[in-house]
Amino acid sequence: MRRLVVAGILLAVAGCALYGQSTVQKSFTVQYVDGKVEIQQKGQPAWKLLKVNTLVPIDATIRLVDGAAVELMLDKTRVSLIKAGTYPWPAW
Repeated sequence: MRRLVVAGILLAVAGCALYGQSTVQKSFTVQYVDGKVEIQQKGQPAWKLLKVNTLVPIDATIRLVDGAAVELMLDKTRVSLIKAGTYPWPAW
């Protein structure tokens, strides 16, 4: 009985860990862009302009100029960046 309980706990922990990884691996989608907002992919030297419906991977960097704004969404999570600067993504 004790082995069964320990096995159940281990399965629950492993399931939670796998669920968390699958959520982190997803990319955010750009919902709104105003002004000059750029993205730099990991390992890429060039900056590219962000457009609506662009996928933003977790390991990217986002750069906003003064007056720019961007809104990104993943499932029901919505993130807005409105201050000029460079943000390693995700910004939290």
